[in-house]
Amino acid sequence: MTADDSGFAALPLDAVLRVNARCDAFEAECRAGRRPRADDFLGDATGVERDTLFVHLADIQAEYHEPTAEEFARRLAAEGLGSADLDPTAFPSAAALADDLVTSGVLTTYQSHVLRAARPHPLALDDYLILDRVAAGGMGTVFRAVHRRMKRAVALKVVADGRGGEAERGRWFQQEVEAAGRLAHPNVVTAYDAGEARGVAYLASEFVDGTDLRRWVIENGPLAVADAVKAVRDAAAGLAYAHGCGVVHRDVKPSNLIRTPDGVIRVLDVGLARLAHHAADAAVVGTPGYMAPEQVADPAAVDARADVYALGRTLAFLLVGRTPPDDTPLSLRAVRPDVPRALDALARRMTRVRPADRPSMAELTAALDAISRPRRLHRWVAAAVAVIAAVGLAVAYYPSAPEPPPQPPPRPRPVVRAIPFDAAAYQTEWASALDMPVEIEPVPGLKARLIPPGRFVMGTPADPLDKWVATEQNPTVREKLQSEAARPAEVAAPFYLATTETTVGLFKQFVASHNPPYKTTAERPGGVGYRLKADGHWVVEPGPTWQQAGEQPITDAHPAGNLGRDDCADFCRWVTIRLGGRYSARLPTEVEWEYACRAGEPGLWACGSNAAGLGPLAWYADTVGDGAFRPVGLKAANRFGLFDVHGNLEEWCATPDGGGVMRGGHIRCGAGAVRCAARSPARPIDPRGGFRVALDFTPR
Repeated sequence: MTADDSGFAALPLDAVLRVNARCDAFEAECRAGRRPRADDFLGDATGVERDTLFVHLADIQAEYHEPTAEEFARRLAAEGLGSADLDPTAFPSAAALADDLVTSGVLTTYQSHVLRAARPHPLALDDYLILDRVAAGGMGTVFRAVHRRMKRAVALKVVADGRGGEAERGRWFQQEVEAAGRLAHPNVVTAYDAGEARGVAYLASEFVDGTDLRRWVIENGPLAVADAVKAVRDAAAGLAYAHGCGVVHRDVKPSNLIRTPDGVIRVLDVGLARLAHHAADAAVVGTPGYMAPEQVADPAAVDARADVYALGRTLAFLLVGRTPPDDTPLSLRAVRPDVPRALDALARRMTRVRPADRPSMAELTAALDAISRPRRLHRWVAAAVAVIAAVGLAVAYYPSAPEPPPQPPPRPRPVVRAIPFDAAAYQTEWASALDMPVEIEPVPGLKARLIPPGRFVMGTPADPLDKWVATEQNPTVREKLQSEAARPAEVAAPFYLATTETTVGLFKQFVASHNPPYKTTAERPGGVGYRLKADGHWVVEPGPTWQQAGEQPITDAHPAGNLGRDDCADFCRWVTIRLGGRYSARLPTEVEWEYACRAGEPGLWACGSNAAGLGPLAWYADTVGDGAFRPVGLKAANRFGLFDVHGNLEEWCATPDGGGVMRGGHIRCGAGAVRCAARSPARPIDPRGGFRVALDFTPR
């Protein structure tokens, strides 16, 4: 049972009293300044009682085992913060010292949290001081920072898996920085600096208040046609300027376009994409779903026309709300009938396979201007035609272009249902309507089942949640329980979800596809992982990885574990590239995961609200005696055809802020912690568990 569940609801009264007594004794030891071992307080507790006790002891330990005030002061000095007259002995704890420094304005709240963490990341990188975290993604984390001498606010992207030291890489790194630093345009976010310090690479740029277009669309839905045209036109203007300066972006996508509060679109990372991807001239740089074909086929020959292709794909995302597949011609009007024929034709031109068939960015800008002009007067139409003709596009291109062959009318979609429903029948109904199979295997060893759209109540009902919260003494556990509060949720579009967690055998292929082989978070310098001891307990320490974890058996059929969130995201990008755009792979969201786990069931588990039905479905504390997780797919599937959604190995899910959360619980959890709604927030760098892949597709 994890800290997401007090566990007391599943225990008899005498067991609850034993757990409380041992926790009180453990906390008394911690309060006295001693460092007791949690294992020494487990005693003869077994099963759910032992799991509940273990989690509460770990939470108490985390609360008391933070750095001392003296250690906190040493960390301050290492970052160049604080002052020479700071006396840490005047404070009873690091928390008290941190609170005083935050109140006096010496530290930000984020800085104080980092400095009190078990493994703090650097706050000072050369002349830059990190103040707060803005966002996180697969390539790294973006912070709000300040240049210490110039007092200039910057956005500092700390690139994941930074590597440096090679002379050749250093030369092109400097060339890229110099080229990007020469750019100054109202639609380009100005790059200031890039470098490597304290083992990480960073990119410093102008700090722009705004929201990237990927998040904007996710939160607000597809853009109106006029807004999408303006957004792409702004981006095209900035990119045309960059191309004129000899700089190609190489990674144009919605998340690299930021919308300011006054509605202006500015392009991020212009000239810095290769730095962010650690790539030289001959390496593949870009994001699957937006990369032009030549970026994979011949990276060294990529030119400005690759940015045109990516911007065409971005236009499709802004209007449709998802990235279109690579294996079909782009047709916006098939999904958005309100898209003008001229814009539809232009988008198809932008995404032609042959670079020579695409317009230049200057031609694109002029064409977008023509499309967006009011057409109330004939002379305005004539002027628009003249503009198009002047840039080399056929005057009659839009009205005389052959129409695509008529498409058969789409099949009627089933009514979107709310849980409870018959999951298998509903799944089959949607597969028939979409003319898609219920199950696919796009990559050998990666089977996935269709998950239809639907509505449900996400989280845990007030009864029993309110009782658990009221009796929970640990504030950390109580806060996590409160995050499970029931609320309405919806999965708006169908998608596929892997039937099992990603296996070691499949993860091996991903690792071997890199040269040198990919290294996971746990395998990199300073990484840690979970190791199974001979007594059936797990410990965190340097050394364990997805390939070896102490006494844990690992075969190709076992789920890959000891993975950080970014390891999982990198695997998904590899799958997307391998599939050639037929599907876009990613981590499922929390909403999608819980909905798929429930499979039409409103109760606490996929089998209902009676834990007695969990045995056939789940590897958890009551069905595992040795502490080891099992090969995938040995238990029964839920009604959507998904295996091991309860227990075995906890699974990463994506969150809107770019972070991550674990779902499903694991083999040491009691029944309460493998509930559909049980959740455990985690940092992306934590090697917490495994994952299963979600696959997006464009319905036929």
